[in-house]
Amino acid sequence: MSQSLKRVQAALQAAGVQAEILGFEQDTRTAAQAAGMAGCALDQIVKSIVFRGETSGHVALFLTAGGNQVSPDKASAVAGEALGKADAARSQSSETRANAISVRLELQADCFAGVWARAAQDKLGVLEPGDIAEAMNAASKIGDDTLQRNAGRTPMPDSFTHGTSAQRQRWFNAGYQNGQVNACDTFGATNL
Repeated sequence: MSQSLKRVQAALQAAGVQAEILGFEQDTRTAAQAAGMAGCALDQIVKSIVFRGETSGHVALFLTAGGNQVSPDKASAVAGEALGKADAARSQSSETRANAISVRLELQADCFAGVWARAAQDKLGVLEPGDIAEAMNAASKIGDDTLQRNAGRTPMPDSFTHGTSAQRQRWFNAGYQNGQVNACDTFGATNL
């Protein structure tokens, strides 16, 4: 386990939170995959879902145990307005529009990662020197434009599903600098 993960685990324990933190070599796309890789029960995994207020446009993030689903009706009641899921909007759109929605959702996730990094540093002091520079460097390498160029293709913005390298860096940095989830409204932003 890396020193950063050890410090996160120690900080959680000091706060009275019983949790084991595991790092994986590869990404997991579902709670079931994460549980399988961790060798734990599905309900020991936390998953998240992001909704958008249909009237206000505000973002609502819900967390639940891996085996559960978030009820849109109950989520709407908590938020005080009707909420829409990004997946529903994508499935009812053209491929180009669905890709644009995916880009906004992925950039929002980058921003949330920045908010988390700020909170982790402010509350737990777990970031090591160079961690933010490393995150920015990683973002510069995983933008759709860079990935397409590295594959020998001309970048095609209509095919992007995660955003450009510059966008990914900008939104991570916005979350990190602001430290607040409300800085991550990629769906309301006119300039990504």
